[in-house]
Amino acid sequence: MLPLALVVTLYGVRTIARNAVWREPLLFFQTMTVDAPRSARSHAELASALAEAGRLAEAEQSFERALAIKPDHAAILYNWGVALMNEGRWDAAADAYRRAIAARPDFGRAFENLGNVESARGDQPAASWRSAARSS
Repeated sequence: MLPLALVVTLYGVRTIARNAVWREPLLFFQTMTVDAPRSARSHAELASALAEAGRLAEAEQSFERALAIKPDHAAILYNWGVALMNEGRWDAAADAYRRAIAARPDFGRAFENLGNVESARGDQPAASWRSAARSS
């Protein structure tokens, strides 16, 4: 009976400690990358959380780690494009969206955001073409 009580107590302490991690997204995703350093998803989730927190330099490193693991992952490329677009880095955002589309040619949101980037850069013909390509 004593060994069972010890195991339950140890797991209880670990659960309480882990609950704090689950409450804070950045801490949670940082912990994920420590627990699963070869997981593209853990690095991508951390990158998105960092970008949302306005920490683009750190986000860029995490996106690069994720893409080093899965270079053609359309969702990671798309999310990287969103972060770049939010920073006004049009050329880099367009490149990320093009790579996402190359990885998944039916990725409508990537087409739409690429059109938004082209429009923001002042290239209305390219923006219109992107819109037309998405609709077809």
